[in-house]
Amino acid sequence: MKRIKLLFLFGAIFVSMSFVCYAADLSPQGFLYSAPVTTGNGQTYTSVRLTPEIINESQSDLSDLLLMSDGQPLPYFINGYSVSQSESITEYRMVLSDSYEKDSFQYLDYKLQEEPADDIIATSLHMTATGQFAKEISLYGSYDGLHWDFVRDDSIHQVDGSRKLSVELLPKEKYTWYRFRISGNQEPVTFDRVWLEYRVDVASKNFFVETLSPGMAVEQDEKATVVILSGLKNLELSEIELKTDSMFKRNVYINGSPHVLYNLTFGSKSYRDLTIRLNGYQCRSDQLEIRIENGDDTPIQLDSISVSYLAYDIIFQNTQNPITLYFGNVEIARPPQYDIAGYRENILAEGYGSSAIGEIIELPAEPSKNTDAPDYTMVFNIVIVLVAVLLAVILIIRLKKVK
Repeated sequence: MKRIKLLFLFGAIFVSMSFVCYAADLSPQGFLYSAPVTTGNGQTYTSVRLTPEIINESQSDLSDLLLMSDGQPLPYFINGYSVSQSESITEYRMVLSDSYEKDSFQYLDYKLQEEPADDIIATSLHMTATGQFAKEISLYGSYDGLHWDFVRDDSIHQVDGSRKLSVELLPKEKYTWYRFRISGNQEPVTFDRVWLEYRVDVASKNFFVETLSPGMAVEQDEKATVVILSGLKNLELSEIELKTDSMFKRNVYINGSPHVLYNLTFGSKSYRDLTIRLNGYQCRSDQLEIRIENGDDTPIQLDSISVSYLAYDIIFQNTQNPITLYFGNVEIARPPQYDIAGYRENILAEGYGSSAIGEIIELPAEPSKNTDAPDYTMVFNIVIVLVAVLLAVILIIRLKKVK
């Protein structure tokens, strides 16, 4: 019993120490900015869109975002796309090639109406018919109408409003000929129309893209126009579009990468490409430089510039308590690890609401330490270590005595 008590005491000490460290790591200390977040509209989960200003002042990987509610961290995950489901159906019409009866079976051979240029894939075989019937069938497939492979047994019927006139080809088949062997001595079946279907469910990701008008400064550098855009730090840029009425065709450079832009008019025809595609390039500084080579021509007149960037949402579980987002902490080395990220796909499939983010507040700087006052931090740390070692020695001795 004494040994159990000692072990319990030893474990409690370390659990308490771990809890203190954990609480310290999740406190909002060290953050430069905060912004209030409104609660959702009644759904289980809700989202808030990160503004360019928040992304500008956060770390490049957004690892320093902290949601707090009622004094506790609120788990979240970051999402940059929506999922859309669609169904794609391709049909291949078939025509009757041969029909005969043998050994009380009716045989119907069908082939593709048009020879395919590529391999066809089908997930089901469909037909329409007149009259009422219920038949057991065996289905065979072929590539040439001479050699037949068994596909499957099934049944078809059309009786008193109940209808089953299709055969599933699971998972999928590539035959261009199909043979029905229909059993029974009843009236033969005649199909009005037969066709193959290839049906597939398509899930696509639609990335969030938003547009902003950045700060812009224009300078002339000898034979080049230099445009400096600001407010783009950490944004993943999709494209930059210039707005101008000038007629030109010139080389444009961003970070040394060349692009050719032009705005030309000849008679009634116009040729224009004023968009620089950046494919998610992340701007690591607050300013981005665009250099337009003018040669001996006069500089073009820029009216404005628009920037498209990939946007992100923070998704979290709704709560009735006020929520605050903290960001701008250079001391955080990695993003938080929350369980909610493990079932993000389920949340995205179920759907979620949206909430708004309030005005950004710059937090007061932590008071600087008085350099004139003596710093006892090192002494305190040494004392803590010595006490911990002493406690460990005492516990080991007590455990040996219990043995």
